[in-house]
Amino acid sequence: MTRTGLCAGLAVSLVLGGCATTREAPLTGPCRVTQDMHARYAGMKFRARMRDRIQRDANAPVARILRDRVPATMDFRVERLNIHLDDTGRIEGLRCG
Repeated sequence: MTRTGLCAGLAVSLVLGGCATTREAPLTGPCRVTQDMHARYAGMKFRARMRDRIQRDANAPVARILRDRVPATMDFRVERLNIHLDDTGRIEGLRCG
């Protein structure tokens, strides 16, 4: 292989490598909810599109929505975020487990 061919191949590799998209690292847990998160989200009307953002903020790979008077399992999972909603669909609290 000639020096020119090698340089051209290297240049193409660099250009194509720069076009590659990077993915966000997957959330690994454990879940953590801060006072800032409580202050930011408490009382907000929950929308489905908010779920991913809240999950990312809590570093939680799993999230579930809990409503008043709706049964839920009581198993504790350190990586899970529980988003508690009131009867009107507003966020009452965020808890891990």
